[in-house]
Amino acid sequence: MDQDIINPEPWTYVKIVNRSSDNSELWGRSFPPEPLDKPPFLMGITFVKPGPYYVFERWDVKKYQDGITIQNFGNGLWACAKNGEVVMSNYFDESDCKWHFDGDKGSSFKRIKVPNQDLVWTLKHPKRQFSTVLRPADGSDIQDFCFEVAVED
Repeated sequence: MDQDIINPEPWTYVKIVNRSSDNSELWGRSFPPEPLDKPPFLMGITFVKPGPYYVFERWDVKKYQDGITIQNFGNGLWACAKNGEVVMSNYFDESDCKWHFDGDKGSSFKRIKVPNQDLVWTLKHPKRQFSTVLRPADGSDIQDFCFEVAVED
């Protein structure tokens, strides 16, 4: 795993990008819970065209044991696997919140994978609240993601 791609500098955040076969680019975004919501929080990740919600499109991706963790900078929640979906949770559990980032060498687009399982992030309905699900890898572009350094506009 290339540490420079995962987290280039300790203070640098990344965008999670999916680029479909028509070359449109979608960024992962996760909004915070509603003000009156009570923990535990289980929020979704949507993939949308870049917009004005920069802080919710920034992610802290770090090495963790033999994998990585993915935390949203804007809401502080962790990306976790729950019941076949990718959810954002305020509770970190390494059995649900650790991921592998793997794929073809030389390609910046890889799969975000559940360790020791053939389940990868898959875009189901990009603009819906729980749009990212876990499915077996099939090589489609809806399963390919990259981490790009987030540059403020």
